[in-house]
Amino acid sequence: MENNRPRVFDELERLAILVPAAFYWTDTNAIIKGFNLYCPTIIGSPSSQGYLDKGPYDMYTPETAKVIYENTIKVVQTGKTLTFEESIADLSTGKIRYYNVIRSPLFEDGKVVGTVGVTIETTSEKEMEHLKLETEQQKVQLGEAEKVSEIAEQVVHDISAPLTSLKVLITNLVNVNEDTRVALRNATSRISDIVNTLAIKYQTPTELSSINTRTIEPTIISCLVESILAEKRAQYGDYNINFELHIADNTQDLFAKVNFERFKRAVSNIIDNAIEGIVKAKQDPGCINVFVNKEGNFICILIKDSSCNCDYPQPTSKKLGVDQIPAKIAGDHGIELFAAISQINEWGGEYVVDSKPGVGTTFTIKLPITETPIWFQGNLDLVPNSLVIILDDDPSIHTVWESKFKEYQDKISLRHFSTPESLFEQLKELQINPNILYLIDYELLGSKDNGLDVIKKLQAVKNAFLVTSHYEDQKIRKKCADLNVKIIPKKFAPYILIQVKKS
Repeated sequence: MENNRPRVFDELERLAILVPAAFYWTDTNAIIKGFNLYCPTIIGSPSSQGYLDKGPYDMYTPETAKVIYENTIKVVQTGKTLTFEESIADLSTGKIRYYNVIRSPLFEDGKVVGTVGVTIETTSEKEMEHLKLETEQQKVQLGEAEKVSEIAEQVVHDISAPLTSLKVLITNLVNVNEDTRVALRNATSRISDIVNTLAIKYQTPTELSSINTRTIEPTIISCLVESILAEKRAQYGDYNINFELHIADNTQDLFAKVNFERFKRAVSNIIDNAIEGIVKAKQDPGCINVFVNKEGNFICILIKDSSCNCDYPQPTSKKLGVDQIPAKIAGDHGIELFAAISQINEWGGEYVVDSKPGVGTTFTIKLPITETPIWFQGNLDLVPNSLVIILDDDPSIHTVWESKFKEYQDKISLRHFSTPESLFEQLKELQINPNILYLIDYELLGSKDNGLDVIKKLQAVKNAFLVTSHYEDQKIRKKCADLNVKIIPKKFAPYILIQVKKS
């Protein structure tokens, strides 16, 4: 293994065989560090030999190499998933072939260590464009373009299936340290971005609208916003930008009906746009403040930056609609920003931009508050002398629960366990207390059982809650519903209401 070789490169070796498309990864200098067997075929090479540790200038003409190198470096520098149109001369025939290339940055320890890409050939589509004025061949060429779209949809389908399996496998990695697990999850997340980008590019608006309608559901906004901000802190760890989250007391348990992944993407794009403004303004340090509060029947998310990236000479605020955002505010992410606004409108929400010279820009998202879903547990009701048993392999959540129960330490007892085995060893002694409440993690590193398995073995479905970061996982929710076990999102634990009855 190379010295200082990112761990994520080794993990991608395991993923490559699962991806039914040209899939490859590079270091930060566009040097190829790995690829699957589809890559040589798509560029017309009869062999897979000789490409490892080679850069664009080692394989292509200077003109082609320059484009590929600059596109790769742009992904490294921006830390964002980007789509490019590229062309090369077939290495066997010399014929020009065209491609859509989707590249994402690979993060490790908060830094970009390379890129991962998927390439889809669009030569037929390009040829159709060249011939579209010839009426006799228009139908034939349209059919070719539709085939390209069908192939892309199939690639999305084929990648999504093993990717879902991979996410399950990650949770069962026993002999892998936490840093490697995080790196692997980040790599999986990047591949998910590629799948999402392909889906958006090749599906029709009607299909996208249909997908959005089917997947809209109540989502706990405070937890989702907190997780997005945590990702941004890691993504922009090399920037001198402070990220601050302010959640009002009456909003931690509020839900709105959105598509979980698309809401996450929308807020992420808005924050990326704000960071771009700070960087362009050369502010050091910069600041992103995110506020979550309530206005009437709406939950509001305010994203406020210090960029002063304002397009107005007069010292007054401007509140804008989707078609009125100036280019200076939209920045280089205008398409993503408009897509975010479109999503918010579809969910019955409102979107406001408030920009003031010398102060900064505030993006406000207002979403209708919806009823709390049945899977969610927002409070804990206990009786005096209760025993609370916490099972979790994450030390930080034990600290959170210790802090939450501190004011009740004279009324209840806490016991902490990191493995199911240690809990079951002492179970007989613990069950002497008739008033036990179990707070159990779902993903238990090193154990063959997950949290729901443990709850079933404890026969504690009536006095146990699942505490998990995977609260949005539909399969986990279904299993909980079947057992009549409710879920506490891990990020909600610091805010949960605890009551100890007098008797």
